[in-house]
Amino acid sequence: MRNWFALVLVLATVGACGRPRGDAAAAAAVATQAAKTGTAVTYVDVRSAEEWAQGHVAGAIHIPVEQMPERWTELAALKDKPVVLYCQSGGRAAAALQVLQQHGFTAAVNGGGLAGLQAQGVAVSQ
Repeated sequence: MRNWFALVLVLATVGACGRPRGDAAAAAAVATQAAKTGTAVTYVDVRSAEEWAQGHVAGAIHIPVEQMPERWTELAALKDKPVVLYCQSGGRAAAALQVLQQHGFTAAVNGGGLAGLQAQGVAVSQ
């Protein structure tokens, strides 16, 4: 469990050092570590309703980035669990991640864009 938190801390630090875009490979590392520990990963799509309707990660939660400041409480039970935020390229996910981090989320990461996650093997549904 300690290694899990160390990985998340490293990923969060890298993301905070001026790297505004997300990283599907980092999200895949989080998913791999979660699988090793038997922990579920929650994917949160922060794109628009129109983008969501065109396809999204299977089982993802949809909270558009502009609604995150009001709706973050829907994710409150996940504060210490792996959460991967994604959008088209990572910019909106970075903004949503900031909101969650301000509310004490310790294991949330910016997964970048849907295409990158799909390339890493994450299942997408229409």
